[in-house]
Amino acid sequence: MSMKTTDRPIYHDYIESDAWRSLHPEFLKRANHRCAAMPWVKLKHYRCHHLHYNNLGQECYWIDVLCLSPFVHDVIIHKWLSGGKRTKHQKHYPNAPQRLFHQWCRLPAFIKLTVVCFCLSLLGMLFAQLIGVNPIVGGVLGAIVFTVLLM
Repeated sequence: MSMKTTDRPIYHDYIESDAWRSLHPEFLKRANHRCAAMPWVKLKHYRCHHLHYNNLGQECYWIDVLCLSPFVHDVIIHKWLSGGKRTKHQKHYPNAPQRLFHQWCRLPAFIKLTVVCFCLSLLGMLFAQLIGVNPIVGGVLGAIVFTVLLM
């Protein structure tokens, strides 16, 4: 593996190395085989995502790396939040939206689940109001839908 003068691995060579791949099982175990952004998603396929590149070769899970679903990694982080630019073409990586999303990923699962349930309840209430049903019923239905989706 080629090295920079600082003795840190060059990113591309490192990502292709056995040293990097050997860390994946431990990262997945620490993630409980779940996506850090959407903990209700159990990972069959995954991406180990660097939050930054300051500690290449000495990554700590949750500080430097997170396990994400391919959709979250490829589409949300590296397409939508990057403005469609590849990391090497971004002026700053991570940019502000990516940093904010990284913080979302680090929140405890129960907080993420609570926020999503609350949002679905609000949507249920709005929908219920649109169709002329009691908004409380819509909110409860939104929460029930979320609970069913978790199962």
